Amino acid sequence: MVALRTLREGDGPTLVCLPHAGGSAGSFSRLAGRLPAGWRVLAGEAEHDGAADLDRVARAWAEAVRPYLSARTVLLGHSLGAVLALAVADLVGGDLAGTRLLLAAPPLAVGDVVRELLARPGDAALVTGLTELGLLPRTSLTPEEVGRLLLPRFRRDIALAPDGLTRPVTVPVRILLGAGDRLCPPSAVTERLPPALVLDCRVLPGGHYFLTTEPARSAAAIAEMYGSD
Repeated sequence: MVALRTLREGDGPTLVCLPHAGGSAGSFSRLAGRLPAGWRVLAGEAEHDGAADLDRVARAWAEAVRPYLSARTVLLGHSLGAVLALAVADLVGGDLAGTRLLLAAPPLAVGDVVRELLARPGDAALVTGLTELGLLPRTSLTPEEVGRLLLPRFRRDIALAPDGLTRPVTVPVRILLGAGDRLCPPSAVTERLPPALVLDCRVLPGGHYFLTTEPARSAAAIAEMYGSD
């Protein structure tokens, strides 16, 4: 159900990436190209139907990433991927083997926003709502192509966690945020997450998809966060 592919070879730290709703392994291509020499980057996506739930998809991710878990690995989850990364950590328990967790744009301030979006009739209304909230990734696709190619996957993925991150955080994490992200403003981190488990939190320019729009800044922050580990 989860296919991982190598975006970049390296003999240093390994970054394993879980994408946002509607995303794919390719969502991390620009980030991978801007990390310092030596970093290895793997990314993937989960193929599932509308009948899958979060636990089932998390189990598939756990099996896919298990061979790469080690003290030299960073598990990076972006948005929905952050929810899944925490679920994977819970599932594998001690098998994390020192793997560090990095949550990018964890959806902490979702409220009823996503459920209201999914209830809108028709693709055009959904695209309008996503655009207004900054939740539609930058794309060169036409509106018709967005509806045909992006929205079906987005709907399936976001239905896994329509209320965002609701499970308690029980492991140490580091966090990257976009300054203009309405689903995860900096204030939500201090309000929702236990301070003792947030080892580092950095705010970068951009919105919900800052990893894509600001890959150089994101890569520099990641390298700095884990450079001395």
